[in-house]
Amino acid sequence: MFSVSLEVDPVRITQVITNLLTNATKYTPSGGLIYLGTRLATRHLVIYVRDNGIGLNADALKTVFDMFSRVASDIGRSEGGLGIGLALSKGLIELHGGRIEARSGGANQGSEFMIFLPRSLIVEGPIPVSKPSRDPTTQTAPRRILVADDNQDNAETMSMLLTHAGHEVHLAHTGAEAWAIAKRVRPEIGILDIGMPDLSGHDVAERIRHEAWGKNITLIALTGWGQDADKRRSLVAGFDHHLTKPIDFESLTRLLNA
Repeated sequence: MFSVSLEVDPVRITQVITNLLTNATKYTPSGGLIYLGTRLATRHLVIYVRDNGIGLNADALKTVFDMFSRVASDIGRSEGGLGIGLALSKGLIELHGGRIEARSGGANQGSEFMIFLPRSLIVEGPIPVSKPSRDPTTQTAPRRILVADDNQDNAETMSMLLTHAGHEVHLAHTGAEAWAIAKRVRPEIGILDIGMPDLSGHDVAERIRHEAWGKNITLIALTGWGQDADKRRSLVAGFDHHLTKPIDFESLTRLLNA
């Protein structure tokens, strides 16, 4: 047994660990085993969540931390939780200067998710009040951003990541709501899902571009479709960029820095 004090954002670290435990319970059959533990390595404090559940195949391991990824479950539980929480967890741990990894022996071999936090976050004595360390290469200037997606989990996850990175974020869950917010706040950047009800992302983009204040807004299309014809349709509607799901948050950050 050992104990350490960490200079971290306790709410965010608790949120990450909760996400990992929630996923473990969702993908471990009744009567299975879930372990939560820590260990000190040479350069990191490691926090791990290990289970003997359904496991992850090689393809799932490659994408499990991507935004909007999904892992199928064969134990009769929701498929929506894994991926959204992990994309959020990855972003929050990286803002602390750490990383998160997943391991699995394959189907029905269980999974292990490991958080690696730098030992530099371990402090002696009273813990000073400060913000989590951020990698200066991934920081962006604060921007006013409209995020529109009819999937509430997707929108709120992206909003949380962008807000934590210092941006002012306005959320919409329908095309009509996105258009109303755009007129009111006049965002610098619009991240619009294409397949929204009432007004599609294309419709919203076209309306924005017809306004004098909308000419210089950076518009980013989000969609599950990435064929050349889909990209051309987005370009015609007025989008500057076309991103296909699952979205890599680092790629999105590079666009915000452009």
